[in-house]
Amino acid sequence: MYEWNTKGDNCRVYDIFQVYKQKVKHLLFEHQNNISDLKADNVCSLKLAQEDHREEEKKLRKDKRALKVTLKEEELSHEDIIKNLKKVKALVY
Repeated sequence: MYEWNTKGDNCRVYDIFQVYKQKVKHLLFEHQNNISDLKADNVCSLKLAQEDHREEEKKLRKDKRALKVTLKEEELSHEDIIKNLKKVKALVY
């Protein structure tokens, strides 16, 4: 069976542990860095989406106003046609 050299093996285990600890620390740092990058990207994407939404909403409101104006013009036109038809009817009878 293998016999351990306690002092040397403890130092080796300690060194391996320190390397492992450093690797984990590095991975955690990379992970946090990636999370920060993703958050920043998401904030930018959200701002762009909000701006697109605002522009679309503005366009829809403008279209709605134009449609209301067109509807009002058509209603007035129809009222004029009805008045003219009533006048013609009154003249005929």
